[in-house]
Amino acid sequence: MGQLVELTFFFFFNTVVIIFLLIRLMFGTNYKKTMKTRIIALFLFAATIPALAGGDGFSKLYRKYAGVEGITSFRIPRMVLRIALLAGDLEKPERDLIRNIDRMWILVVEDPVLNTRINFIDESAGWIRSGEYEEIMRVNEKDENVCILIKETGDLISEMLIVVSGEENMMVRIQGDFYPSQIGELASQARKTASGA
Repeated sequence: MGQLVELTFFFFFNTVVIIFLLIRLMFGTNYKKTMKTRIIALFLFAATIPALAGGDGFSKLYRKYAGVEGITSFRIPRMVLRIALLAGDLEKPERDLIRNIDRMWILVVEDPVLNTRINFIDESAGWIRSGEYEEIMRVNEKDENVCILIKETGDLISEMLIVVSGEENMMVRIQGDFYPSQIGELASQARKTASGA
């Protein structure tokens, strides 16, 4: 929500400035001032283009489905994740991972009829293939497909996407800075728990 408010304010502010500059352009008399104003207006307009584009692929998909009946969408900010650290039943790997997460977004299709019409993997295929993310795992089964992608910044994972489609559709976006070893440790712990060890 905070990013959306910042983006909206940025877009609104730049739009107001551009309109003001265009009015000055139309009624200005000094050629040098007018030329300078035109250049500034052009620069500010160019700065608003990313805001007009609407963000990355996940953000577009999230906005498309957030608030749709039968779909649960929520964003978990860093503060709420810090509160989760107070829970006494978290293992050390889980605590370490949560400490490094900045925010999470989750989309879950709960309506069975919508689940037959929506396929998050298909809808996200274009921006997944754009090269922005690296696919680290894909599981295709009869009733369910899972795709896990990461975005790296140096030696750290700065973002992870988990996309599920099939009988159930779900997308999870996790942003933060964590080491690949933390993900590996958590995955091995999950395998042990699943096998009953």
